[in-house]
Amino acid sequence: MQRYARIVATLLATAATTGCRLDPAHPRPEVDTPRAWRDGTPQSATLAHTAWFAVYQDEALQTLIRAAIDGNLDLRAALARIDEARALAVASGAALSPNVDLSASAGGARSTRARAGGGDRNAETYALGFDLTWELDVFGRVRSQTAAAQARYFGSVEGHRDVTIRLVADVARAYFELRNLDEQLAISQRTLTSRGESVTLAKDRFEGRMTSELDFRQAEGEYFRTKVVTVETQRRIAVTENRLSVLLGRAPHAIARGRAASAQPVPPAVPAGLPSDLLQRRPDVRLAEQALVAETALVGAARANLYPRIALTGSAGWESDALSDLFTSPSTTGSLIAGLLQPLFNAGRNRSLVEAQCARMRLAMEQYRQTVLEAFREVEDALVDYRRYTEQRGVEDQRVGALRKVRSLAETRYVGGVGTYLDVLDAQRQLFDAELEQARTVTAQLVALTRLYKALGGGWYGPDAAPSAVPETPAPGTVALSAPPR
Repeated sequence: MQRYARIVATLLATAATTGCRLDPAHPRPEVDTPRAWRDGTPQSATLAHTAWFAVYQDEALQTLIRAAIDGNLDLRAALARIDEARALAVASGAALSPNVDLSASAGGARSTRARAGGGDRNAETYALGFDLTWELDVFGRVRSQTAAAQARYFGSVEGHRDVTIRLVADVARAYFELRNLDEQLAISQRTLTSRGESVTLAKDRFEGRMTSELDFRQAEGEYFRTKVVTVETQRRIAVTENRLSVLLGRAPHAIARGRAASAQPVPPAVPAGLPSDLLQRRPDVRLAEQALVAETALVGAARANLYPRIALTGSAGWESDALSDLFTSPSTTGSLIAGLLQPLFNAGRNRSLVEAQCARMRLAMEQYRQTVLEAFREVEDALVDYRRYTEQRGVEDQRVGALRKVRSLAETRYVGGVGTYLDVLDAQRQLFDAELEQARTVTAQLVALTRLYKALGGGWYGPDAAPSAVPETPAPGTVALSAPPR
């Protein structure tokens, strides 16, 4: 056994002194990061560092977001992917340790050949032992695979955060759209009542021979046009409630309302922070970088297949013809074998696999760059949308005020016999359309704020953002739960 111990010590020393990783150092891809946002948005702070319940101050919306975080099925699936990736990372790292198995056997054989004294011959065998298998990871194949599995685990954590941010934004957007539809329905119903009064007036004037039937029928047409808009808005409200219910992880049901869309607080200007900080906040960017880390580590695993594999196999135990003598000293057995496997010829298969993995690494690098560019584009688009919709909202308010005066003047002129009913219809139609557009602009501003908050990487921060079981992810580029040194 002393000889076996010397062999093991020699192999361990060899592995310790020559062990290495063959994967390239993690490359941080060069990306053209803008120094400032195009519209000159303040960079001293960022809205992304504000918790979602401070951005969305409607208590009904806050209740919906909390319910979605607790019950959304996509978020639960993301947690399951974290558990899967964590287990696979642990399983991959276990390959660095020896495997020890227990084996036991008992049996007998009978020979029918005659022997001196007559009768059959019976032979019994009993064995109990431990089997050892251990690959000495001299060229880092297993460690590279473990690093890749750990990077995927970190990526799954970032994926969960990305789902959380998107969920908060989707719930807020659906809620604002629902409140917009409520406002449009109120406008339509109010206008429908006014149209009904206009039909009654036009009918009375027609029957009194003060106007032609044309005015009466035109009033009827506008009444039914408004009724169609009302019915369509009611349909869209039900569909939006169903969509919001699914985000909450529930069957379709009625949604509680809070503040009106026009009463939602909005900041006059949104700080966006430094463009370079966006790469650290956006979980989808960090996820793409962890994918690059994993593919880079697998390059080392593929390269290691070009070099020898050294493995130890051994066994120790007891073997005897009689069960009572199994644990006696003469029945002990033991073996320790060091094996080496060096690929010699496989028609270029291993080298082709290395080239394929290098291509996957380059693909992950380009996908990372694309993700970064898309992140900058989303922020720029959202900044422009929010600023322009804020300006447009003020203009729409002025337009509605002007058209209300036009309608009032047109109705007064018509009742006084000075104007035509066509002027009244035109004024009513323009005001109705302007009020609907005003409501849509208010919602567009709120949706733009939501998109900007999401694009900046906001929505995760805060005690109610996500389950506490989700672990913290280390800085991009690291690959260590307990990563072995290179």
